[in-house]
Amino acid sequence: MGKRGWLLVIPVFVLSIVLGACGGSGDANNSDEKVITYALWDKEQASVYQQLAKDFEKENKGIKVKFEITPFAQYFTKLETAITGKNAPDVFWVNIPRAPDYINNGVLMPLDDVKFDKDKIPEQYLKAYTSDGKLYGVPKDFDTNALFYNKTMFDEAGVSYPDDTWTWKTWQDAAKN
Repeated sequence: MGKRGWLLVIPVFVLSIVLGACGGSGDANNSDEKVITYALWDKEQASVYQQLAKDFEKENKGIKVKFEITPFAQYFTKLETAITGKNAPDVFWVNIPRAPDYINNGVLMPLDDVKFDKDKIPEQYLKAYTSDGKLYGVPKDFDTNALFYNKTMFDEAGVSYPDDTWTWKTWQDAAKN
């Protein structure tokens, strides 16, 4: 399956795993109904997750999924406030740069009991959500990062072209030239 296919399969997979693993909280309107709050930052993707939630609710009577959609610029501030106030959503998106903070501070539960074919997800993405041998998140998609640079400027400065051995320090030193 190509990368594009995985971008469609992984969100379905993640939603079913994560929602299946959550306990949810009781709803004041119906004491028999559990409500799972799901926070995300992309309103363009929300409709896909809302449809997945409807399918999940049909298969899991008595559980409702409530979405909290917050623009990315405010998302982590709102999430951190909710966590501090012990009112965090049951399921929420977190990106790779922020994952260690949530893992190391005990915010995320390990997903070791969740069974799925880990071989279908690139190792570096699983590793990003793993600490002390425990998996704390399942990537729903992944980014591609690229570096563009002006070869003429590097040539004029007498600086070799960047490669995969460069560190932030190497970048800083090259920028001074």
